[in-house]
Amino acid sequence: MGERSRSIDRQFVKGGAMTLILWVLADTPMHGYELIQTIRQRSEGIFDFSDGTVYPLLYNLRDKGWIRSEVETSPEGRQRKVYRLTPQGRAALDDLLDDWNLFSRGMQLALDKTS
Repeated sequence: MGERSRSIDRQFVKGGAMTLILWVLADTPMHGYELIQTIRQRSEGIFDFSDGTVYPLLYNLRDKGWIRSEVETSPEGRQRKVYRLTPQGRAALDDLLDDWNLFSRGMQLALDKTS
């Protein structure tokens, strides 16, 4: 896993966290801890979200109707909430990805010194 000597500005990360959560849940339903670990692994440790960041976002996404949660029993017999993307969440993810791609393209163009 990659290590960083400094962290990314919190406001910048918060804006992308919702998109990352929806993106990961589009692949497969997950419980909160698994979601945190998956994002950490996929980003090579750059996005190391705490419970205090992820769970409020999950509740907000659930309130918007973009995800739903169900209680499932783990193989060890523990009950946990598993989060799944809804059709509304998939549509919202498409819109967020369009926004992210446009933003990213604009930043690339604006930061290009050869223009």
